[in-house]
Amino acid sequence: DALSTSLLFISLAVFGILGVVKGTEFPLYEQLYTNMYIPMATTIFSMKIFYMLSAAYRSVVAKRGEAAVMLAISLITLITLISVGEQIFPAAPAILDWLQNVPNIAGQRGILLGAALGSFATALRTVLGYERSNIGL
Repeated sequence: DALSTSLLFISLAVFGILGVVKGTEFPLYEQLYTNMYIPMATTIFSMKIFYMLSAAYRSVVAKRGEAAVMLAISLITLITLISVGEQIFPAAPAILDWLQNVPNIAGQRGILLGAALGSFATALRTVLGYERSNIGL
């Protein structure tokens, strides 16, 4: 675990220094990005899609309506990512783009608004003296 943490900080420093000092057009930076970051990001995204599909399948077996929607979105995402996806379902990229730009952003804004209001309420309670657990009293 210490080795992976060390490698994380080393790669953070190398990417940061190369990006700031030499720029992102520097050949070594581009090579590191192409050969390290893109495969790791693709792997993590693929694992996320796989677990989302398996959870959706388990939920569909339990016969929930929301799970069918999650399964459909997962399948559209998966079809869009594979190389022959547009030949299988030509409308998948447009549907996925709409899903990512309309309902997803609306949900993100709602979550951020809720978090901001909760933080403001906690800060106000602390300033007014109603909440003492945050300041160690």
